[in-house]
Amino acid sequence: MPPCVVDMQPCTVTTNYVRIVSTRGKRISEYYSGLYFNDPANNFKELFHWDESTQMFKSASSQQCLDSFLDSDGKYKIHTYDCDVTVAIKNGL
Repeated sequence: MPPCVVDMQPCTVTTNYVRIVSTRGKRISEYYSGLYFNDPANNFKELFHWDESTQMFKSASSQQCLDSFLDSDGKYKIHTYDCDVTVAIKNGL
């Protein structure tokens, strides 16, 4: 059997990240699937990526998507969840 040869080519992958900032200057940061508004820390947990194919924001640190929902107290809440386009479509996102 001939030897297996792998040709390694350098490649460049560019991901455009965004930070989501409140009107008071707090940034959303993801920590163990929870979302928090914190003072800017300039760290990886504050970075999110817009996934063009699914039309969802994805956390750079957990690779989970952002979701908003109306809670029983009548207020909108946000959290992360495993990215699932079918759930997003079902919920009208």
